Amino acid sequence: MGAARDTREGRLVTASCTTGWFDWVHRELWLCDDGLLLVRLDLRATRAHGRQATVSRTLRRRSVRDDEVRRAGEEAGEALSWIPAEEIVAASGRGGRMVNRLTLELRGGARRKLLWANVDPADVPLRAALSEWDVPTRWR
Repeated sequence: MGAARDTREGRLVTASCTTGWFDWVHRELWLCDDGLLLVRLDLRATRAHGRQATVSRTLRRRSVRDDEVRRAGEEAGEALSWIPAEEIVAASGRGGRMVNRLTLELRGGARRKLLWANVDPADVPLRAALSEWDVPTRWR
């Protein structure tokens, strides 16, 4: 891994992300140049989203601090979750009538599923990032 840095830029690609069909609380999905950060929201924010878009055409940007990434690695699946780009070995995506899905295959055989409302075009920047990361990807 490269030299440590204090921050990296993140782009919010959707705030309607969940990690499975039985996960009803949304997460923000931040795309960074070296991975994906999921930040869990609360039920109130999830309900407020309804079926409307959670991002605009111009993606919101913010600095993602190293301490957030470290905490995400420690919490794994709680309030924060970090998926390093270097751990993704393959991906498959699918567009649906209401929800889009991306399944990430990770080094060591683990899989991570990401779902989001299809009114958010998160697949566009995610496809570009996976291509930049040289991750073999199949979309249906």
